[in-house]
Amino acid sequence: MEQQKLPFGRTNAVTRRDRLVEKVVDVLEATRTWHTRDDLHRNYGLTDRDCRLARQYSKARIISGRRGYRATRWATADEIRHSINTLHSQAKEMIREALELAKAAHRQLTNKDSAQ
Repeated sequence: MEQQKLPFGRTNAVTRRDRLVEKVVDVLEATRTWHTRDDLHRNYGLTDRDCRLARQYSKARIISGRRGYRATRWATADEIRHSINTLHSQAKEMIREALELAKAAHRQLTNKDSAQ
Protein backbone atom coordinates (compact mmCIF):
# COMPACT_ATOMS: atom_id res chain seq x y z
CA MET A 1 0.00 0.00 0.00
CA GLU A 2 1.42 3.40 -1.01
CA GLN A 3 1.71 5.96 1.76
CA GLN A 4 -0.13 9.22 1.09
CA LYS A 5 1.91 12.42 1.46
CA LEU A 6 0.18 14.94 3.67
CA PRO A 7 0.43 18.68 2.96
CA PHE A 8 2.06 19.55 6.30
CA GLY A 9 5.42 20.95 7.25
CA ARG A 10 7.84 22.25 4.66
CA THR A 11 5.99 21.01 1.58
CA ASN A 12 4.27 24.36 0.94
CA ALA A 13 7.40 26.35 1.80
CA VAL A 14 9.49 24.37 -0.68
CA THR A 15 6.89 24.90 -3.38
CA ARG A 16 6.83 28.68 -2.79
CA ARG A 17 10.62 28.77 -2.71
CA ASP A 18 10.86 26.81 -5.95
CA ARG A 19 8.41 29.20 -7.65
CA LEU A 20 10.44 32.16 -6.40
CA VAL A 21 13.68 30.67 -7.73
CA GLU A 22 12.09 29.99 -11.11
CA LYS A 23 10.69 33.53 -11.30
CA VAL A 24 14.07 35.14 -10.64
CA VAL A 25 15.96 32.72 -12.91
CA ASP A 26 13.44 33.36 -15.71
CA VAL A 27 13.92 37.14 -15.43
CA LEU A 28 17.71 36.93 -15.32
CA GLU A 29 17.99 34.41 -18.13
CA ALA A 30 15.59 36.35 -20.37
CA THR A 31 17.40 39.66 -19.93
CA ARG A 32 20.96 38.23 -19.94
CA THR A 33 22.26 41.12 -17.84
CA TRP A 34 22.90 42.22 -14.26
CA HIS A 35 19.96 43.41 -12.17
CA THR A 36 20.19 45.29 -8.88
CA ARG A 37 17.84 44.40 -6.02
CA ASP A 38 16.22 47.81 -6.50
CA ASP A 39 15.58 47.04 -10.17
CA LEU A 40 14.16 43.59 -9.35
CA HIS A 41 11.91 45.17 -6.72
CA ARG A 42 10.73 48.04 -8.90
CA ASN A 43 10.09 45.99 -12.05
CA TYR A 44 9.18 42.54 -10.70
CA GLY A 45 8.01 43.13 -7.11
CA LEU A 46 10.86 41.13 -5.57
CA THR A 47 12.07 42.03 -2.07
CA ASP A 48 15.69 41.97 -0.89
CA ARG A 49 14.91 38.73 0.91
CA ASP A 50 13.37 37.22 -2.24
CA CYS A 51 16.56 37.99 -4.16
CA ARG A 52 18.86 36.51 -1.52
CA LEU A 53 16.75 33.36 -1.13
CA ALA A 54 16.46 32.86 -4.88
CA ARG A 55 20.24 33.05 -5.27
CA GLN A 56 20.81 30.77 -2.28
CA TYR A 57 18.44 28.05 -3.49
CA SER A 58 19.03 28.40 -7.24
CA LYS A 59 21.48 25.47 -7.36
CA ALA A 60 24.13 27.79 -8.83
CA ARG A 61 21.87 29.21 -11.56
CA ILE A 62 22.15 32.73 -10.08
CA ILE A 63 25.30 34.59 -9.07
CA SER A 64 25.55 37.81 -7.12
CA GLY A 65 28.10 40.56 -6.96
CA ARG A 66 28.53 44.30 -6.53
CA ARG A 67 26.47 44.84 -9.67
CA GLY A 68 23.52 42.79 -8.37
CA TYR A 69 22.28 39.43 -9.64
CA ARG A 70 22.86 37.63 -12.92
CA ALA A 71 22.01 34.27 -14.44
CA THR A 72 25.11 32.09 -14.19
CA ARG A 73 24.46 30.89 -17.72
CA TRP A 74 25.23 34.39 -19.11
CA ALA A 75 28.02 35.32 -16.67
CA THR A 76 31.66 35.51 -17.67
CA ALA A 77 34.28 33.28 -16.07
CA ASP A 78 35.62 36.29 -14.12
CA GLU A 79 32.14 37.15 -12.82
CA ILE A 80 31.63 33.57 -11.66
CA ARG A 81 35.07 33.46 -9.99
CA HIS A 82 34.36 36.74 -8.21
CA SER A 83 31.03 35.39 -6.93
CA ILE A 84 32.72 32.20 -5.71
CA ASN A 85 35.42 34.20 -3.91
CA THR A 86 32.81 36.42 -2.25
CA LEU A 87 30.86 33.39 -1.02
CA HIS A 88 34.04 31.79 0.36
CA SER A 89 34.95 35.01 2.16
CA GLN A 90 31.46 35.32 3.66
CA ALA A 91 31.52 31.68 4.76
CA LYS A 92 34.87 32.17 6.54
CA GLU A 93 33.52 35.24 8.36
CA MET A 94 30.39 33.37 9.44
CA ILE A 95 32.47 30.48 10.78
CA ARG A 96 34.71 32.93 12.68
CA GLU A 97 31.64 34.64 14.16
CA ALA A 98 30.07 31.30 15.14
CA LEU A 99 33.28 30.24 16.91
CA GLU A 100 33.43 33.54 18.80
CA LEU A 101 29.82 33.11 19.87
CA ALA A 102 30.44 29.52 20.96
CA LYS A 103 33.41 30.61 23.10
CA ALA A 104 31.42 33.46 24.67
CA ALA A 105 28.48 31.15 25.36
CA HIS A 106 30.78 28.58 26.93
CA ARG A 107 32.30 31.22 29.23
CA GLN A 108 28.86 32.47 30.18
CA LEU A 109 27.45 29.01 30.78
CA THR A 110 30.41 27.97 32.90
CA ASN A 111 30.30 31.30 34.78
CA LYS A 112 33.95 32.09 33.96
CA ASP A 113 33.22 35.72 32.96
CA SER A 114 30.05 36.10 34.98
CA ALA A 115 29.95 38.89 37.56
CA GLN A 116 27.61 37.14 40.00
